[in-house]
Amino acid sequence: MADVHEPIDLLITDVIMPDQSGATLAKEMQLARPSLQVIFMSGHPGSAVVRHGVERTETRFLQKPFRTAAMLHKIRELLDGEPA
Repeated sequence: MADVHEPIDLLITDVIMPDQSGATLAKEMQLARPSLQVIFMSGHPGSAVVRHGVERTETRFLQKPFRTAAMLHKIRELLDGEPA
């Protein structure tokens, strides 16, 4: 992870990526920043998402395609500490 000194409140990551999974990325970043909130997204079917370490029933998951309003709502809920 890059040496970043600015606060990072939220990570938005795809579940399935070429070099590592979004779940692995999130775990690595949360080691350095335990309060980091994470939103996962994917266009893959549920079984592929679960194989990569993310439950689709998590409140922090967006199924692609999604509307901008849905993403903004999810972001606001997480940053405000309200249930998604």
